[in-house]
Amino acid sequence: MGMTKCKNVLAMLLVSVLLFATLCTMTSCRANEAEESTEDAKNTEMIQGDDGEYEDPAVRGSIPADKPALVVEGVKAKAGDKRVQVVIDVVNNPGILGMDYDLYYDDSVMTLVEAQSVPTYEGCVFTSPAYYKNPTTFLWDSQDANWFEDGELLKLYFDIAEDAAAGKYELKIMYSYGNIVDAEGEPIDFGVKNGYISIS
Repeated sequence: MGMTKCKNVLAMLLVSVLLFATLCTMTSCRANEAEESTEDAKNTEMIQGDDGEYEDPAVRGSIPADKPALVVEGVKAKAGDKRVQVVIDVVNNPGILGMDYDLYYDDSVMTLVEAQSVPTYEGCVFTSPAYYKNPTTFLWDSQDANWFEDGELLKLYFDIAEDAAAGKYELKIMYSYGNIVDAEGEPIDFGVKNGYISIS
């Protein structure tokens, strides 16, 4: 009888240890998942200060902190709004001699009505599109000098359709490798963080 009780106690202890170990593992996994989720959330937004400078250039999606990048702004608008401004920035500019890329957007809810190139250094030529369509191609070319500045590259102005449905509409940049080059004619690998117009 004593032996049976002893076996029962040992069995209960073993079950308790197994349950405790399982709970600890689950708690640890959940904590790790929470940390990863928080990290992922951080990595989806740019942090921009009041002066327009990026306070934490490392927080830019999956783009490494030191990689050159084109960053499209995210803005809010309402159906029927006119000339909604969206800015495209250059970050970690290593020196650009020539560049062209395509901008894709949903032309069923927004119309691109104007685009203004910001760089004004001597020798830089911006080829304004003959007309705006989806996608629209933007092209810069210099004669013999790199443009090294960070900051605003292009200002876009959109009219929002009167019947535009509420939602978040992506503004997407795409380019082929070799379409962005330095003064030596060498391709520069740029990262891209796409933006959006959020319509309410």
